[in-house]
Amino acid sequence: LSRSAYFPEIKANLQIFCQELYARSEQKSILHADDKAISIEWSPGDPKFIAFYLPQYHPIPENDAWWGKGFTEWTNVGKAKPLFHGHYQPRVPADLGYYDLRVPETREKQAQLAREAGIEGFCYWHYWFNGRRLLDRVFREVVESGKPDFPFCLCWANHSWYAKTWDPNSPDRLLIEQTYGGVDDYTAHFMEMLPAFKDKRYIRVDGKPVFGVFDIHCSD
Repeated sequence: LSRSAYFPEIKANLQIFCQELYARSEQKSILHADDKAISIEWSPGDPKFIAFYLPQYHPIPENDAWWGKGFTEWTNVGKAKPLFHGHYQPRVPADLGYYDLRVPETREKQAQLAREAGIEGFCYWHYWFNGRRLLDRVFREVVESGKPDFPFCLCWANHSWYAKTWDPNSPDRLLIEQTYGGVDDYTAHFMEMLPAFKDKRYIRVDGKPVFGVFDIHCSD
């Protein structure tokens, strides 16, 4: 069966999830910020610069098991090699060095650098696999600590994870599969993220939380 045959079902599932999210956003008692501070409200006609935020720069048990003890995205950065004259690889990070996102001071400094560069918010990549979250520590701590005091939203990276072989004769190895569990899972997903949606820093347009989806045609 062609993967494309699943597209309508996947798209319908994502539409149900988004409808659930926005329907609940109309319930002021549910999504009202936890304190009386003014929430982040942006106008639809007022473009903003938002930086995608990859939380891969700290070790997790799953990556230890799949890639080796201590693996982070820095592992791949450090392995890069120049491919032609003048090709600057590997690129050495500047201001913060090879940082660890588990360190709160690092996250504060990132927000400061973003402000100075004209960035107006972070969009954190979010990983949810039918009730299981991965790479969630950084964002959990951002929400629970209230720091950094910098606008944010979420984007669900709704794709399966594979160990790529880059060999057409050797199939990629599935690490964790992205599935769509129906209304119960969508409700659990929403409730899991509710503390973030209620946060005064969460970016809203017309009173609704901004929530991205990586691929509405995801064929995984």
